[in-house]
Amino acid sequence: MSRTIKAPKPFCFEKIVRPAVHHLAAVAFCAATAFGTSMANAQSSDAQVVYRQIEELRKSAQTEAEMKQVLDSYLPLALSGHARSAFRIGDALYRGTLTEAQPVAGITYYRRAAELGFDPAWRYLAFALLKDGQGEAALDAFNKALEVGLTGFEMDIAMNHIGQGFGSKSDFEAGLAMLQSLTDAGNTEAAVALARVYADPENTIKDFRAARALLEPLLDSEEADNEEVYRIAEIARKSAVTREQMIPVIATYEELAASGHSRSAFRLGNIYGRGILTDRDTELGID
Repeated sequence: MSRTIKAPKPFCFEKIVRPAVHHLAAVAFCAATAFGTSMANAQSSDAQVVYRQIEELRKSAQTEAEMKQVLDSYLPLALSGHARSAFRIGDALYRGTLTEAQPVAGITYYRRAAELGFDPAWRYLAFALLKDGQGEAALDAFNKALEVGLTGFEMDIAMNHIGQGFGSKSDFEAGLAMLQSLTDAGNTEAAVALARVYADPENTIKDFRAARALLEPLLDSEEADNEEVYRIAEIARKSAVTREQMIPVIATYEELAASGHSRSAFRLGNIYGRGILTDRDTELGID
């Protein structure tokens, strides 16, 4: 049965200074409950002291009972407008850290933390919303994260635009442009992903020559994973219907085979031996 986090009733209001470590749990709880719901209180230096005390309690928590104390202690601060406390509650509830996982409540507190000014919460909120199937809201949260200067998830945004992960707000062209921008900046993962998009027959921009142009320098520099490149070549091979389309596929297999990739060598033997969209050459097929 899920437990709803409720504000605890305050049972002490003494101002605690330099509490003993073994009294930390009681001290943090007592101090936190003294704050009520005032935004001014949340921004006070005393609130920061209390928050740090609760943080120590969180880091040492090992049981559900101890985590309940932690969450109950964070809650008055969160309700008063303390962004980091709201985030800590959200993260524990969303992940189910020493408590029953409550993803909906976790998302609610992630959002509260973000709106209260804890910028990293926008990123957590975005991924949580995406996982929950709320693609449009996830994109809004990702955009907020970008606005406040957070980075490191551009690939996720690009691929969800391309894969329609943002629902009605998905924009294939925007995703493509983001992948190209990351590729131009030297991002190998983005270059491979962009090549995969060009190789995909489901896309209107299907162009394996463009995909190979992206992959060739990565193969030469050994930056790309051979197995990943092979999988992309396989996509192109299966959809090729003309000799022209098969030429860059064969060239990719040849480069992979030269580096010792056995399955690419097998593919080449099969293609040449049977003359699949190329001149039949039994000697090359046997080799």
